[in-house]
Amino acid sequence: MKRWLIFFVLLVFIISCQQKNNNGNNKIKVTTTLFALYDFSKVIGKDLVDVKLLLPPGVEPHHYEPTPKDVFSINESDIFIYINKYMEPWAEEIVNVVGNDKLIIVEAAEGVKLIKYDDYHEHQLGSDVNHFTFDPHIWLDFYNCMIIADNITKALIQKDQINKDIYLSNCNNYKNDLLELDKLYEAVLQKCRVNSIIYAGHFAFGYLAKRYGLVHLSPYKGFSPDSEPTAGNIIDMIENIKNLNVKYIFYEELLDPKAARTISEQTKLDLLLLSAAHNISKSELDNNINFIDIMMSNLENLKKGLDYKK
Repeated sequence: MKRWLIFFVLLVFIISCQQKNNNGNNKIKVTTTLFALYDFSKVIGKDLVDVKLLLPPGVEPHHYEPTPKDVFSINESDIFIYINKYMEPWAEEIVNVVGNDKLIIVEAAEGVKLIKYDDYHEHQLGSDVNHFTFDPHIWLDFYNCMIIADNITKALIQKDQINKDIYLSNCNNYKNDLLELDKLYEAVLQKCRVNSIIYAGHFAFGYLAKRYGLVHLSPYKGFSPDSEPTAGNIIDMIENIKNLNVKYIFYEELLDPKAARTISEQTKLDLLLLSAAHNISKSELDNNINFIDIMMSNLENLKKGLDYKK
């Protein structure tokens, strides 16, 4: 990204001087990086906001880098929302480049207690890890989602004091929905015979596992967007699975589940989708799927994969 960043400093500045926000419908223009943030913003802002998701439908986020068009979109926004520098390492560079001095920048993770590698048991991750890296997948603990909702609400109120009560009401209603979702997860997962999530995707479900007392196993030894499972990691996972009473392997959304298929073939276990809601497909976007829909689908697959007992 740095190759065109210096050029863009000048270009964005020129355009910002020539253009005003052309959001003629007077809605607050919000740009978000991930689907969860996009959905939360729509729920809280409703008809008062125009929300854009930077990630195109179907694009996997871990290897994503912003385009010049994305920088323009952020520059023309009223509010830009991202998780933090651990999830989107490019975001801090972008916000330093844009020429919109009225842009409100929301770090959604503000106020969330981040999990470090040290907070996970060594048998879950292995010993070859960077102990100074934080897990950025905060939205997979529904209590963290409430903090994110509050952060978004504060930004909307800062931009639009007149409709403060509407934003607060929408936020409180959504937080109640998240509380109900948390209660449902807790009730279901307490009745599962298996407590190990065998996840053959990026290490995304640490917050969820910690919240509900589960073990999270992944061949990806790290939170970095560039992390990839090695052959040794996959072999170690296959060996670990042999000692566990599991029947399913979970795979990641929007990625070719090569690692999951390899592990499945070697262990004779079936595959189930477990979506971290980083992004969604074009068909899901067209069908107006939302974050809670995805989490409910996850719960159904967790019931099956972790052997729920009625």
